[in-house]
Amino acid sequence: MVADRTPRAAPATQPPFGVATRNVDAFEKLEQIGEGTYGQVYKARSRDDGAIVALKKIRMTKDQEKDGFPITALREIKILNALRHENIVLLREIVTSAASEANKGKGSIYMVFEFMDHDLTGLMDYQHSAPFSVAQIKCYLRQLLNGLHFCHMNKVLHRDIKGANLLINNRGQLKLADFGLARTFDDQARAYTNRCVTLWYRPPELLLGATLYGPEVDLWSVGCVFGEMLQRKPALPGKDEADQLDLICRLCGMPDERSWPGVSRLPFYDKLVDRRGTYHEQPHHAHARPLVAKLSRTVPDAAALDLLNSLLTLDPQARASCATALDHDYFRIEPLPAQPSELPTYKSSHEFNRKKRQAQHAAAAGQGAHAGRDGGGGGGWRDQGRRGGGAGGGRAR
Repeated sequence: MVADRTPRAAPATQPPFGVATRNVDAFEKLEQIGEGTYGQVYKARSRDDGAIVALKKIRMTKDQEKDGFPITALREIKILNALRHENIVLLREIVTSAASEANKGKGSIYMVFEFMDHDLTGLMDYQHSAPFSVAQIKCYLRQLLNGLHFCHMNKVLHRDIKGANLLINNRGQLKLADFGLARTFDDQARAYTNRCVTLWYRPPELLLGATLYGPEVDLWSVGCVFGEMLQRKPALPGKDEADQLDLICRLCGMPDERSWPGVSRLPFYDKLVDRRGTYHEQPHHAHARPLVAKLSRTVPDAAALDLLNSLLTLDPQARASCATALDHDYFRIEPLPAQPSELPTYKSSHEFNRKKRQAQHAAAAGQGAHAGRDGGGGGGWRDQGRRGGGAGGGRAR
């Protein structure tokens, strides 16, 4: 169980948890590498020892503050202070800046993270002409599952697993980042919001309105990331919530009470049946492992397909856990997972830079900038808050 480290009330310009801080001037900003609802992220260098770090500036908003500090950032800091693992990004310290006129007479607060050279989305785009090797995919997936398993063992749901939130350095290490939507859980049923998880990685139970859920929501997202690495393209790139459900049904079959006990009681199941009646009339689609049949040509690796199928299982209770996924034969057959130190190095590549290039190209072509690649905003170096709507309902937690 994650220890309760809820901070006591602190002055508006002080970070939580009573952490002794330095001034942000202790760092030299080198370049911006991220931006989101809650602030900008910079690559920076420590003036003391030359260490390269990531500075995440926390944007202060009155409607989301507690004792002068954004609630989302409070949650993220609390969880990151409790989770220390080689596959979870390290929060090094909190630093502040002096009040300024440009900041309406207020100081700023920054989270200082270890610097990671890439995020998985940026790296996959950068590597578009040279796909990851099988051993490399296995290495990244195993690290993702190890980090997420540690979260779940410590009763933390991430709730926004996607490529942009998986940071990678040139030592081959992959680390989970962006815990702004993360929540702690326990063994007692409690309602959470279903307005979480970026659309392309959102599990069917949330799209159907479920508010009682657990770690299984993160495993669906892992399956989407895995499918993306295998196919070199997004697994389920829906345009909106309805389209997302349609794509899921086409790939995984139409859910019914035989394949997913209890699904008919979810708030928006009847709407799904109305829209996809032909599938409902042919329930065999839900039992014939349609995902395996559909992807066998593009993903000829039978073990990879079997693991992917276990992650992208419609019934949350039948979906693979981190532990069962890590124990899958996929990781024991040749080629074996590469060691992180064996992986190639790349020029620094983040989703933010790719989006910036896309916007520049669109502007040059006289077009508007396109929406986010993953059906929502956000990325590992920034906290986007409630990314992309969802079927409503549930206590916003």
